Amino acid sequence: MRSEELMGLSWENVDFQTCMITVAKTRQAVDGVGIVIGGTKTGKTRRIPMSSFLTQSLLTYKTRQAQSKELFGSKWPDSPYVFVHENGQPIYPSTPSHWFSQFIRKNQFKKITLHGLRHTFATRLIESGAPIAVVSEILGHSQRSTTLNIYTHPSDTGYDTALKKMDQLFSPCITSSEETEK
Repeated sequence: MRSEELMGLSWENVDFQTCMITVAKTRQAVDGVGIVIGGTKTGKTRRIPMSSFLTQSLLTYKTRQAQSKELFGSKWPDSPYVFVHENGQPIYPSTPSHWFSQFIRKNQFKKITLHGLRHTFATRLIESGAPIAVVSEILGHSQRSTTLNIYTHPSDTGYDTALKKMDQLFSPCITSSEETEK
């Protein structure tokens, strides 16, 4: 999901029964305007599956959020958003990117942005054999070519896999050709 989609995610769009998230709106900070709630980049809603790990993590997070809500009582704001501070106030849209940058620096990881994880996610899904149509849908792209052109990057593993597939395809031809020459 795009960061503005995460910031606009409300609990009503997280379905724990079907393990699906409906991406329906965005929440972002616009200079000179403030916080703006809007539609998705493509103007369409989409449903994306949750892994069992994500489902369990969100259930745990929701339980903790309910405990905080109980602790704060009437001071807890009536916010529909999934991502809120411990006091129930919605997280400012750019805050997760700042937190992520600090986390990367503190742990001396290779520099990557929060949005860069989206690129990595798409690349790894495709490398693992996920159909482009599925990856495009999960990412919210209206064109499959966007997924291929922007969000995937060749890797050494990808090259090795391609070469092995070529060997598999052509080895019967080579073996057949050698037998014919005998």
